[in-house]
Amino acid sequence: MKKLMGILMLGLGLVFASSYAHARQGILQIKGSDTLINLVQRLAEVYMEENPGSYIAVTGGGSGTGIAAIMNKKCDTANASRLMKPKEVAQATERGIDVGRVVIAMDGLSVITNPNNLIDRLSVAQLGSIFRGDITNWSEVGGLNRAITLYGMLYTHSHTPPLFQE
Repeated sequence: MKKLMGILMLGLGLVFASSYAHARQGILQIKGSDTLINLVQRLAEVYMEENPGSYIAVTGGGSGTGIAAIMNKKCDTANASRLMKPKEVAQATERGIDVGRVVIAMDGLSVITNPNNLIDRLSVAQLGSIFRGDITNWSEVGGLNRAITLYGMLYTHSHTPPLFQE
């Protein structure tokens, strides 16, 4: 655990090294991925404990929100739980923003169905079809004639639905 924390702190430190806008005001602003917010908040707390006088503000909003904030110089570091889109990379280049990437964690995704559902497995292709809306009934994947209802982060800035859609 200590080694993992050291690696994560190193990664966070490397990300911090690229900060400029708010750091001069004494507060490092980190914005972005809701997937990473708890981890980054804890890392920030540990960093501030070990470095008295340092101030780090961590907020979420989603990967896209964090990337937009860094593009508009509204934060020092953007957390993203996805790669930047080609359009975002092009914007950064146009604006002279040198973005780097430091992997600080890997996450996993899971799909949960009602225990009464007869389906016990779905392929990645079937999940993509469900999240795209091509498959809308459980009978299309071997289940009962019932509508599929999706719950979760479907209408937020989450990167999860597009991952399944692709």
